[in-house]
Amino acid sequence: MKKRRIIYRFFVCVLVVVMLIFLPSVKISSDDNLNQIYRAFLGTKSKYQGILEIWNIDTFESGKTSKSGVLNEVAKGFQKRNLGLYVLVRDLSEQECLNLILQGTFPDLFSCSFGVAEKLKDYVSEYENVNVSNVDLSAQTAGKVGEDLFGVAWCKSSYYLISTKERLEKAGKGDAGKVKLSDICLSLDYVKKNKKSEKQIYSMEVGSSKYLMPLNALKTYNKEGVKLISDKSLNAENLSQSSYSAYCNFIAENSSVLLGTIRDVFRMENRVKNGKVADVIYEQVTGFTDLIQFVMLSKNISQEKREYAEKFAEYLTAKDAQEIVYKSGLLSVIKSDDFANNKGIMQNITPQNFSDYATLSIFISENEIKKLQSFY
Repeated sequence: MKKRRIIYRFFVCVLVVVMLIFLPSVKISSDDNLNQIYRAFLGTKSKYQGILEIWNIDTFESGKTSKSGVLNEVAKGFQKRNLGLYVLVRDLSEQECLNLILQGTFPDLFSCSFGVAEKLKDYVSEYENVNVSNVDLSAQTAGKVGEDLFGVAWCKSSYYLISTKERLEKAGKGDAGKVKLSDICLSLDYVKKNKKSEKQIYSMEVGSSKYLMPLNALKTYNKEGVKLISDKSLNAENLSQSSYSAYCNFIAENSSVLLGTIRDVFRMENRVKNGKVADVIYEQVTGFTDLIQFVMLSKNISQEKREYAEKFAEYLTAKDAQEIVYKSGLLSVIKSDDFANNKGIMQNITPQNFSDYATLSIFISENEIKKLQSFY
């Protein structure tokens, strides 16, 4: 054993001497293969070394995670491809955003939806070199003014009618399984009689705060069902409430049906898992959506940043990024059937091809939105 160890050590010493003599004379190939391997594993150094700042302004609720969280997750992949560049995402309210602009502070990209976009139109510039051909046609068109692209759609959501078998039975619709929610959602009001008082139960709860247009979505989806509207279909005092307030009022049994969003589907699914509710009924409201989030390019961006801001906007529509969007509980904006086949992520959420959906122009005015927020 001792003799073997001596031989082994001698062999190692000889090998080290040989390497010291001959390795310096070996030339490493400088062809493109090494560069390709380097880029594949380590990324390419960005010509711009610094920060891209994005301001995210929300007007509609997300899915399971926030939109800023989605942007941060997508940014990780973009940063790996552009070494030395970092994406900073800031969540702001509309007023915080406008206040900063008045102070002369601007981001590189804005992330927002209809209503807010109109308030920012004087501070944004059209894209020069962004390909959105893989984005649903309706979402493509929504981001354009004429032929100029001002907003790149990167995620969307949808409205849902939500109720339970028990709620419908209390409203006198025991055969609800045989009829669509959209056919009866405005004729489910009744008076709940307690021992010493009575409570008015409205047909439907809805949140149309700020710029949301769920009632317009319902009108587009089912015109016949909308004709059943009465003064007890909706609580007129609550029409301008937030989506979350509408959900809370629905949970408090102030209405038979909730006209909510994908976020409310997840809320209800959590209640099902916790045993708080059963036999939930969902119906997706298709044909129109105003729940689209765009990224817009700041007019004040420097030329050295502009190239990478446009690259990031386009990267948001790539398949890898859109998979992150879908897993977050929002809907993808690209034309792909891959997400529909990914069962188990969102069993009650149906990915839709939005190419034939009606939607809005990115800079629609607040006055025009108000007209679309009402049934009357």
